[in-house]
Amino acid sequence: MNQVDVEKQEGQVNLAGFIPSNCKGLSKATSTAGVLTIVNSKRNGKRVVLSKELMAELNEPEEVQISYGSDAIAIGADIPSNDNFFTLKTQKAKSVIYSSELVNEITVLYDLKFEGNVSQTFYQVQYQGEGTSRVAIISMIKTNEEM
Repeated sequence: MNQVDVEKQEGQVNLAGFIPSNCKGLSKATSTAGVLTIVNSKRNGKRVVLSKELMAELNEPEEVQISYGSDAIAIGADIPSNDNFFTLKTQKAKSVIYSSELVNEITVLYDLKFEGNVSQTFYQVQYQGEGTSRVAIISMIKTNEEM
């Protein structure tokens, strides 16, 4: 590109020599908030982030259990046949599980790729049960709009 001389004129802008951008301004692929984010960063740590909305649906537990299906993760305060609990820390309005082991396990089980990014967010959730037995079933399959 050639050097452009910028002329400053009172009240007018001279854009002679400028060319328009070829890029299209596209909005984010999805406008809904994610319910689960997996952060896998060498510099800033590994963690699982649960949305405020998900936590409200689960009745704000202080710790959760996690179980795996073939294409979904179940998260709840009292999952049958599960004796493992993860303590939640609050980070802004979200709840966070700081566990590199958990992030590594999820990454391997669902074949998550983190080349070029440090996090992946999942949006599709269904809730089952009531009270402390309420469980969030989060799809780990990304749709084309989420990629």
